[in-house]
Amino acid sequence: MTRHFWVLAHRYAGLAIAGFLVIAGLTGSLLAFYDEIDTALNPELMLVEDRSDMPLLDPLVLRERVEKALPGNAHLDYHPLHREPGRSHKLYAWRLVGPEGAQTLRFYEVFADPYTAEVLGERERGAWVFDRAHFMPLMYQLHYALTIPYPWGMWLFGVISFVWLFDSFVGFYLTLPRRREGFWKGWKLAWLVKWSGSAYRINFDLHRALSLWLWGMLILFAVSSVSLNLKDELYLPVLKRIVPTVDAHEALPDLHHAPLMQANMSWEQARERGRELMAERAARHGFVIEQEDAIMFAREHGAWYYSVMSDQDFADDHGHTAVYFSAQDEHGAELAFEHPKIAPGNTFTSWLAALHMGKVFGLPYRVLVCVMGLVIVLLSVTGVVIWWRKRRGRRAVPSEAAAPATAAPHMREDLA
Repeated sequence: MTRHFWVLAHRYAGLAIAGFLVIAGLTGSLLAFYDEIDTALNPELMLVEDRSDMPLLDPLVLRERVEKALPGNAHLDYHPLHREPGRSHKLYAWRLVGPEGAQTLRFYEVFADPYTAEVLGERERGAWVFDRAHFMPLMYQLHYALTIPYPWGMWLFGVISFVWLFDSFVGFYLTLPRRREGFWKGWKLAWLVKWSGSAYRINFDLHRALSLWLWGMLILFAVSSVSLNLKDELYLPVLKRIVPTVDAHEALPDLHHAPLMQANMSWEQARERGRELMAERAARHGFVIEQEDAIMFAREHGAWYYSVMSDQDFADDHGHTAVYFSAQDEHGAELAFEHPKIAPGNTFTSWLAALHMGKVFGLPYRVLVCVMGLVIVLLSVTGVVIWWRKRRGRRAVPSEAAAPATAAPHMREDLA
């Protein structure tokens, strides 16, 4: 295939995804500081008075009281088990909304006082509501699915991420000089910005140089986006062919068409069973349990999910050392177990997700993630400007001048 073919491929692939990447980049920059922004916007939901004279409620006691305070059709299937003094406890609820026969499933975040179980407020995740409370959840939904209903939005962004990955390699190839002699001297120019040049030249140099200097990070975000949005459809099937990978969901029953509505034990009993199974796994695998993280009743799998933070975890947001056990049989038999280091494929995937979300290496890396979001926006905008200027230039050239213009095709291709 000729270089001109790859120029066209880069041009039209970039144009097709530019708008989506602008949205992903802007929202991603905000999401790097999700908790800080959300707390600043909604202190009445996020913060509570630190009552040192009162004990924190047991998380499951808190869950029971909050569920009773919510409308009768609300269900709290996922519950965090860790609490922070001075901060509200965030619970996750779902309920069916609308007239019977035309009901839709809605997900909510509920904020409660961890000392008294008083409900401080709630908000619908991803709702098109433009107020302080809904701003950051809306940014999150826009970032990974454009708020398009599951799974179509995730699939759309997954395909866009795959095109972005392809386009990143094509763009890298187009920066390479075509002559072997003086290769490094010729390629050096691609890494530089001629600030004394015209506005168009500076725009072009920024597009090319930033793409080169940050190419590794761009590939990281493209691959991790594919892994997050097309995990079961593309990412895991490919990964399993390359390296050993444990997929816990393969061992779970599929009850999506008839979810389990009644579990085999209470939440307190499920937590105790989770603790037993996790302690057995810790002894068998030699890891240290640092703190409980969450418990979930996974109706679509007929299973309980219990997770902890362990010394096998490296992301600083949630524990990813987890055990699944039956919510159907009498004894709660173990169904699956996973942690980030259980197999090479799991370690690779966990690092991808943590790096994508800025959950490792503290504040400096989160700042880098924020900056990368803005860089992605800049690359998308400069790419569109290059195309627009070239398109306008081609239209301005009289048809009779078209033949002479082909005398130097390499100039047009390199700037296309």
